[in-house]
Amino acid sequence: MGWGFCIECNSCDYEEYISLGVGMMYCPSFENLMEFLPSKKRKKILKILEGRPTPDLVEFSEELFFCPSCRSFHSRLDYTIFCSDDHSSITPVRFRCKHCRKKLEKCSEEEANRLKERIREYPCPKCHEISLKIGSEMMWD
Repeated sequence: MGWGFCIECNSCDYEEYISLGVGMMYCPSFENLMEFLPSKKRKKILKILEGRPTPDLVEFSEELFFCPSCRSFHSRLDYTIFCSDDHSSITPVRFRCKHCRKKLEKCSEEEANRLKERIREYPCPKCHEISLKIGSEMMWD
């Protein structure tokens, strides 16, 4: 079961939906992962795996990322593909912020769990006021 929440600003119209974890739709198979990735990333992975057997182990889930440049939070589908033929693995190169295009940093599970308590400490990425709050919360599958 995944969970999530909406980060909202009291001073402007900024909002960011954060999804975390794994729902039932994220069955851990290579084929399922490929369905959720954008076509550009799918093509890159297929090129890397060209001529190799289909990976037999895949891990993926929605994870929390932070942009140190504009101080915004984002959820991204993070994954690892394990290749049994040579014991290597494939992971995303880097995720970029949708606001400023800088590289995102992955938050630890502990940081993600504490974000709801600490969100008021961060400035809004849009208006820069210290007025963020957690709006709606959800469980997703």
